Amino acid sequence: MKTLTRYIMAAGIAIAVSAAVSCVKETEGEGGTIRFGVSTVYENGPATKTVYSGKDQNNQAISSTSTAERIDWVSTDKVRILCSQASLLSGSEKYADYGITPGDAGTSSSHGATINPVGNGLQWGTGTHNFYAVYPSYVQNSASTIAVNGTGATVTGSIPSSQSATKSGYVFKPDMNNAYMYAYKPGVSSGASVSLEFKPLVTAIEFTLLTKDGDAITSKLTSVKLSSSQTGSYLAGSFTAGLTTSGLTALSKSDITGGGNEITITLPDGGVLLSTDPDEAYTVTFLTLPLDQTNLTLTLGFEDSSQRTLELKDGDTWITVPACRKTYIWKLDAPLTVVTDTYVFSVTNPTDLAYSGGTSTNGKVVSYKYTGEDIAANRTDVAWEVDGYYPTEADATAGTNKYGSISSTYLTAYTPSSTSGGYSGNSVSISYSAGSGTSSTVNLSTEITQMLKSNTGAYVQRGTSSSYWNLANPTTGARTAIAETANTYIVNAPGYYCIPLVMGNGIKNGSYNTTAWKQTNFVNYKGTSITSASSPLLQDTGSNPAGAFIVWEEADMVALTDKTNWTLPSGCITSSSVSVGGSSKTIYWLNFQITDAIKQGCIILAVTDGSSNVMWSWNVWVTDYVPQNYGGYSASSELADVECTYDASGNKVTFMPRNLGWVEGGSTTGTRYAGASVFVRLKQTGTTNYAVMKVTRPEHSVVTGGHAGHCPFYQFGRKDALMPSNGTNNTDLSPLYGKYTSLLNTNAKQTAATAINNPQMHYGNGSSGTYDWCSTSDNGWWCAGNTATETDKVTVKTIYDPSPAGYTIPRYNAFLGFRIGTSSTANGSSFQKGRYFWSGYRSSTSVSTSGMNTIFIPAAGYRTLSNGSSYRVAMDGYSWSAVPYSTASGCCLLFGSGVYPRETTYRAHAHPVRPAREQ
Repeated sequence: MKTLTRYIMAAGIAIAVSAAVSCVKETEGEGGTIRFGVSTVYENGPATKTVYSGKDQNNQAISSTSTAERIDWVSTDKVRILCSQASLLSGSEKYADYGITPGDAGTSSSHGATINPVGNGLQWGTGTHNFYAVYPSYVQNSASTIAVNGTGATVTGSIPSSQSATKSGYVFKPDMNNAYMYAYKPGVSSGASVSLEFKPLVTAIEFTLLTKDGDAITSKLTSVKLSSSQTGSYLAGSFTAGLTTSGLTALSKSDITGGGNEITITLPDGGVLLSTDPDEAYTVTFLTLPLDQTNLTLTLGFEDSSQRTLELKDGDTWITVPACRKTYIWKLDAPLTVVTDTYVFSVTNPTDLAYSGGTSTNGKVVSYKYTGEDIAANRTDVAWEVDGYYPTEADATAGTNKYGSISSTYLTAYTPSSTSGGYSGNSVSISYSAGSGTSSTVNLSTEITQMLKSNTGAYVQRGTSSSYWNLANPTTGARTAIAETANTYIVNAPGYYCIPLVMGNGIKNGSYNTTAWKQTNFVNYKGTSITSASSPLLQDTGSNPAGAFIVWEEADMVALTDKTNWTLPSGCITSSSVSVGGSSKTIYWLNFQITDAIKQGCIILAVTDGSSNVMWSWNVWVTDYVPQNYGGYSASSELADVECTYDASGNKVTFMPRNLGWVEGGSTTGTRYAGASVFVRLKQTGTTNYAVMKVTRPEHSVVTGGHAGHCPFYQFGRKDALMPSNGTNNTDLSPLYGKYTSLLNTNAKQTAATAINNPQMHYGNGSSGTYDWCSTSDNGWWCAGNTATETDKVTVKTIYDPSPAGYTIPRYNAFLGFRIGTSSTANGSSFQKGRYFWSGYRSSTSVSTSGMNTIFIPAAGYRTLSNGSSYRVAMDGYSWSAVPYSTASGCCLLFGSGVYPRETTYRAHAHPVRPAREQ
């Protein structure tokens, strides 16, 4: 690497920025407005402002003797202040945004400003208060926010890999919306004075750039790139930081998502010419993640496409820039380009191969070198060769345990289009044999005991009797945060659980999801329109939740298969464990316990008001299945979500691998093909460079036998799960526990409010000619704002959608790929009790299925509109889409002797649901 003359500020002089913020109560006691003021007092450290001033603690220009830098507020600044013990004048949030009005700069030791709430401000509560704050506020930078967690607060933010700069004289000012800061002040009594000191939550690095006398650069500097080869850190990406009463919890690489090790600043107005005069040196500032940064390289890009690079080292030792500080790199002299050869050698692995054998041609090898900085003008292809085939990546990297010949594995030929190298790459043809199949029993579900027991055989329990696990906050289970609500919640382990009493998915991404309920004819349990309602909380219907009960529960849930050393009390759930908690000042909760006798199945729980009217109900799906969207199965698993292409244009939808509420009825027979991988070690001829290509044929199962199981049914537009059949004939599942142990049916249309009040009822109206369950039809029951003419609209999830969080009823065209072209011929194989469909679109039977996944849809039948009885079970398959056909009919998948992906069927019929990921 080329070097630059560099001057680095000593570590002890790296700039730490902070501020004093005073808090003054307006009135005494609970409910008084908390009013904030801002000042800067250098006795306690420099004040945090949001424009780098270039002035130090003595109000002088920054120099090698400086120990701090003043950073000035601007009038557009906003901060977010949070206190879980405080409240708002209106709303349930525990935070408020405050805007800054700067004052005069004053003397070198102070700088006043005022702060006022943007909207409703915080109000004093009672007892001790813990305050936390973040700059910038969410309203100022949509990438940042702050939320209450179990021990303090969580700050999230994002440092972009492409950063902007505004030129002012010889200074390129950074975008201070990325200059995150935090503050905390624990243990404040109600009404007492508060002082918040803001501290940096970024690592800032400022470079001052010159050129040498006699080596003047005549091309404009157009970009500056900072990169790092540090393996344990990132420069850019989204971060999550924890604040406690002791301050900031140190961040690590695990706190970063979407991380990257490059940040580029493109200079505005076409760039600048570097000068040899120190008074005309340009400064550029990078804002990086709040981590220690080292192994840093600065790359200067010029208008003539040349580059100069510098490794930030002190001798042979990499310089470490400390986290949450600002460090200066002074007066870097850009040298003349040093001409060197750079070799590039890389591989692209082929996609996973099908189990049935064949040829893949999507592997690629890139091999070339370039001289100097201009790759395009000075590029030369470099030949490469195969060095051998290995069983593991570690073996290939080390060059040990080489296979004796390629024929010793399933890989039968490895044929490159050329080994002469190239910038665009040489394609590689992979020929391979069919997998080694074993006829066996194939269990399509993971044994539930594997999820319920640890390696020692002890129970793995969620929550406790004093701290219920919040199913709407899957990350930590804490009640202090609600990520997303739904009408179905998934439980995979025994424990103590709670559900926030929110209508359907009325809360999404931690905020009210207004599009879910502000629709024509959408009503609550009282029949009151909620089109203009401001809250999806049940307590905001005019009545507070007062009680809860089990509507029905599957009693013959699939039993555990391994009961060694288990003590199994009877009953997966008990009525005594179902209760309502909370008060009018907070959100209400539905609490319940799943016992150690956990079994697969659905449990329908309802909440009542003081008059015993059902306000809402939920399906608790107890299952060994964890959706991939919840961090469950890997993409290669048989229980991973399945991405299906549904038309010739390549449009896709991603389905759950199971019907909503599905209970696996047993194992099936079939052939399991073992997976295998071969690692090909490649050498760049004439160099010591090696690369490893991975060729994988994953494990695959082809099911040929029966497929038993069952799931609940849903009438079009309703959230309520109706009892399943037994999965083998047109008979309801029996016995059942709860208030209702058999399906109840009324052959008459009802209002939507009546249906909410009676989640156990199937409503039909076959004799009237309208064939809808609801007396007030709405085309948007399952797709907000939808009309019958908006056929392939992306589903906009409503409060009545029965799917779990992150999933929804599929769109209109979602099932089109399950047939061949426009015919009714199935794109898949048929066998007892269901059908396997290929995941790729096939315009004809001649289209290859190589590399396609399969998705199973059971022939679960449906419930008829006339009397609610189950029908065509183990014969026909159905699944609703979110799109209506008319005021009487909806659209669904139907298969039996043929496949009809957009069949019309009456809304009063009850069909299964196969959720799809929200798009």
